[in-house]
Amino acid sequence: MHPRWLGLLPLAFFVIHGSRYVLAGSPHEILWACTMSNLIIGIGILASAPRVIASALLWLPIGNVLWVYDAIHTKQFLWTSTLTHFGGLVVGLVALRRLGFPRFSFVTGALAGMSLQLVSRFVTPYRANVNVSQFIYPGSESLFPSYSVYFAATWGLWMATFVLVELLCRRYLRGPSLAGRVEHGQVGASLGAGGGLRAP
Repeated sequence: MHPRWLGLLPLAFFVIHGSRYVLAGSPHEILWACTMSNLIIGIGILASAPRVIASALLWLPIGNVLWVYDAIHTKQFLWTSTLTHFGGLVVGLVALRRLGFPRFSFVTGALAGMSLQLVSRFVTPYRANVNVSQFIYPGSESLFPSYSVYFAATWGLWMATFVLVELLCRRYLRGPSLAGRVEHGQVGASLGAGGGLRAP
């Protein structure tokens, strides 16, 4: 299968899981970062844009931990969530193994994540607290004197996680040199007749 068509998988995960929210009358829930990451990863794979893939993939490791905690805490679970949380992560890693993991993706991942959180704050219902954009996560209020402090602390944690995940991916996935060449359209010599990547 053409590696680029792997992008259809996270797009399918996004549609399957997102449709559950739409049918339940809460389409705003689609804006949760782990759900949106599948849309972005899918587009990134189809476009052979490793930085786009990596930026969205960085949301998933810590997002998955928080998702599991929330599912246990609230006793709410949708089976389609496993597609977006684990399926998207696996497909993204497979794609980045071929394309390489671009350096400083943690910066673009953080900027994109903050932008999504800001959008969520203005376009989603307050009580839904999508992407924890409205108020401190319930049960953590005693740890933070204000939402501003909570915002700074959580993003400090997420940035540290993004950096760690990027370092691990760049160490164990394919090197960044190919990724940079893909982003700048310089991989003609590395593409097979069918578009698959081969050694330069």
